[in-house]
Amino acid sequence: MNVRSRAVNITVATAPTNVEGLRASDQDESSITLQWNKINNSTSFVLQFNGSETFISSPDGDGPVTHTVSSLTAGTRYTFTLFSVFENIRSSGVQFQAVTAPRNTEAVRTSGQDESSITLQWNKINNSTSFVLQFNGSETNISSPDGDGPVTHTVSSLTAGTRYTFTLFSVFESIRSSGVQYEAVTAPRNTEAVRASDQDESSITLQWNKINNSTSFVLQFNGRETFIRAPDGDGPVTHTVSSLAAGTRYAFTLYAVFGNVRSSGVQLTAVTAPKNVEGLRESDQDESSITLQWNKINNSTSFVLQFNGSETFISSPDGDGPVNYTVSSLTAGTRYTFTLFSVFESIRSSGVSIAAVTAPENAEGFRASGQNESSITLQWNKGDKSTSFVLQFNGTETNISSPDGDGPVNYTVSSLTAGTRYTFILFSMFENIRSSGVQFEAVTAPQNAESFTSLRQDETSITLQWDVVNNNVSFILQYNETELNIAPPAGQQPLLLTVSSLTPGPRYTFILYHVFMNVRGRAVNITVATGKM
Repeated sequence: MNVRSRAVNITVATAPTNVEGLRASDQDESSITLQWNKINNSTSFVLQFNGSETFISSPDGDGPVTHTVSSLTAGTRYTFTLFSVFENIRSSGVQFQAVTAPRNTEAVRTSGQDESSITLQWNKINNSTSFVLQFNGSETNISSPDGDGPVTHTVSSLTAGTRYTFTLFSVFESIRSSGVQYEAVTAPRNTEAVRASDQDESSITLQWNKINNSTSFVLQFNGRETFIRAPDGDGPVTHTVSSLAAGTRYAFTLYAVFGNVRSSGVQLTAVTAPKNVEGLRESDQDESSITLQWNKINNSTSFVLQFNGSETFISSPDGDGPVNYTVSSLTAGTRYTFTLFSVFESIRSSGVSIAAVTAPENAEGFRASGQNESSITLQWNKGDKSTSFVLQFNGTETNISSPDGDGPVNYTVSSLTAGTRYTFILFSMFENIRSSGVQFEAVTAPQNAESFTSLRQDETSITLQWDVVNNNVSFILQYNETELNIAPPAGQQPLLLTVSSLTPGPRYTFILYHVFMNVRGRAVNITVATGKM
């Protein structure tokens, strides 16, 4: 019948389209920022994750929609479902997975370094987190190691003594942490030309080349360390180690230091100078040599004797006694200066000097120039003006100065006994050093004859008589240009001598000498006449 009832109206909306361009535009350790394309001003959104929903209005303007999800856990994967909503009707929804940035690693540190590399170490996060190390404009990917220990990585081909800045990122599913910066330095190169520039008995001065103004040094020896700053200027570095023992070997290790990091170190062995010898003295000398003596130090210390521009090496003798060394081929009566150095491993002591003299030459021409009954006059050639003399006889010594002028030296020994043989020893003296001495025997003149008389005479002869005082004394009788030698008689009775073949009448003068070892006493005279025919 084609008749309609009254109309009933209903309005129904279709579901909106799903969003496009859903992506994570940013994230950090605790949040993810999602971004998607806006549909229109009428379409809002619902974000669903972890069992919760968040309503998000459509923003003004034409730009994309952004929404930050916070209070998340670092380094975690999240699944988000985003619905478009139009008049309470949702789209089918778009799912999206995104991750938070991992947390930065902890305890980044230097576990070792040398001149060309630095080894870094840090705590592992988990098996899912790797790392990126960034420095000098380059990046290195570092996998998370197996096990629970720390992560180590060595950066090589570096320059010695240089500071480097490293940035370490934790990486989870290609998302990096904010990054940790860390500065580390390579070890400086070792210094060059380390040497002992000087030493004495109690100190050693070390010297080495400076590296640069940023590099200081640590000197290590005997279990202790000394910090030494780099000096100003370009010259070498010097450092004196004091309060050491003489004649001792020391081992030093010198480290270059940059940013509290040490080089591998250079070792040097150096010794202190030995102490000077003690008891250096002149133990003997003659005309051409001087013997020096000194106390031995030890078996390791030898000696160098220096004099007249030459040096002689002297080994330390075996045993504990003193060291003796004779310098020969010297000039008699001459002062020499000797300097003696102790030597330990080619290092000399400061040296000790001594002046010593050779014995002078013996006097020449030592002789008796005259004598009488109580004295003998000795004579010898004068030598050098600096030479004096000592005359020794009968257990006594007499000092005799060298006279002025060039003539011989004369000295009279008095208060002697007549007719006696004496032995004299004459020493030349130079600065209290005696020559070997020259010996000479001389005799005093004998006593005069006593009671020299004429006992009787006739026309052609005269008989003479005198007392004999000493059986060692002979006689000489002179008369009329005649000289008679008369041997000493046996015994000490008066001696009788008849002079015959005389001429009657004339007076004869007889001169009698006592003779002892060819030395005559004073003459005794008598005049006697022969009888007439």
